Amino acid sequence: MTQSIFVEISTQFYVTLERKLSRFLWMGKRLRISLKSLYAEVRKGGLKVPNFRLYHLAQSLAQMARTNLEGRERLAWRELEDSLTSLKGTLGYICNKNSEEKHSNPIASHSRWIWKEAHRLYGVQPYLNRDSPLWYNPKIRNKKGSFYWKLWESKGIYSLGQIWGLDGVVSFVELAQAFELPNAEFLHHLQLKSSLADLAKSEGGMLPASPVVRLVKSLLGKRGNISRAYTSLLGCTNPILVNLRNKWSAELDKDVADEEWQEAVASPASAGLEIKAQLTQFKVVQRLFWTPSRLAAAGLRESPNCWKCTEEVGTMSYMMLKCPMITPFWDQIFDFLQHLLEVFPPPRLLHTGLGETVPDQHKRALVVAAYLAAKRMTLRHWRAESSPSFREWLMAMADVTSHERIIARLRGRPELFEETWSQTLGIVKH
Repeated sequence: MTQSIFVEISTQFYVTLERKLSRFLWMGKRLRISLKSLYAEVRKGGLKVPNFRLYHLAQSLAQMARTNLEGRERLAWRELEDSLTSLKGTLGYICNKNSEEKHSNPIASHSRWIWKEAHRLYGVQPYLNRDSPLWYNPKIRNKKGSFYWKLWESKGIYSLGQIWGLDGVVSFVELAQAFELPNAEFLHHLQLKSSLADLAKSEGGMLPASPVVRLVKSLLGKRGNISRAYTSLLGCTNPILVNLRNKWSAELDKDVADEEWQEAVASPASAGLEIKAQLTQFKVVQRLFWTPSRLAAAGLRESPNCWKCTEEVGTMSYMMLKCPMITPFWDQIFDFLQHLLEVFPPPRLLHTGLGETVPDQHKRALVVAAYLAAKRMTLRHWRAESSPSFREWLMAMADVTSHERIIARLRGRPELFEETWSQTLGIVKH
């Protein structure tokens, strides 16, 4: 629908969609992770849940690439549209409102909103970059307001980058030589220089190119335009995970460094091919499991101590790794991996620093899968007094092996499975 109707869609439409999506994801309960976080890429701490607003933005940019920007065979109706506007450059018409327009055009208005919103996501000013049009630009004004000089445009001057140099607006001599401007246009040059005086002071060098123009031009002649645009726009969004990082720093009793935190946030993406494994690690990083200490803090339990040993405060790391009822289970797994792979990878909730202890990528992938299977077994016994057994873990590893093999074959990469899992196939089967 949003591809067929290139006009503004009511905000309430997206609010309703997001409300229904949240109700589905959380089964009608209160949100425990914001939708903004869930929209983000997996490597940035999200689940790449479809962002309908962003997808509409990507669709609109792809539509602009197909029908508006130069670089392809001109469509017949384009000649008619160009005859109705004094702005020959398509970007000039999309970006800025022509003061000569007598009627509001909903498609043009929507295009301009899309253009500004895309620049906002990229963190770039839509009116003051190298690709911004000069004419009717709301940020380039003289005493009468924004302007349009027909002679300059007829000489091929459309964008801000054409008249801008390292020290601001280029000299009139250079412009006259490059575009054959008559000497009588010197006064206009002075007006232009005065209009951009503040910009010259703030920038002090070459203006940045528009990432939106670069994106749209990269879509010309390509398949999967909407997907490409959506991926690019999604890369601009970053969930705010400061509070989550502070909670982990407090629990681990150390400041989590930037590099270590980025590795932790991206760990679900490197948790193997199986979706269950990725989701388990995502829930661990996001601290979605209710621990005794968290229940006690919420007033839902009297004691904050561990369910199994009842000796220490039951934090996430204690319940997963440090409880004396659970450490024998992890010791068996550690001894197994040490004997099989000849590596010494200490169990870690966030999977950080494994590249140092296990430099071989195939062995590291196997270690990650082993630890994730152990976490899942621990979660099965989360509130029970008993602990998981080593045999349960082996059975879980057999299931993981089967799933990884099937997924690798479906993706046409059976050699990756063999390189990673060949050492464990015989042992796990028996």
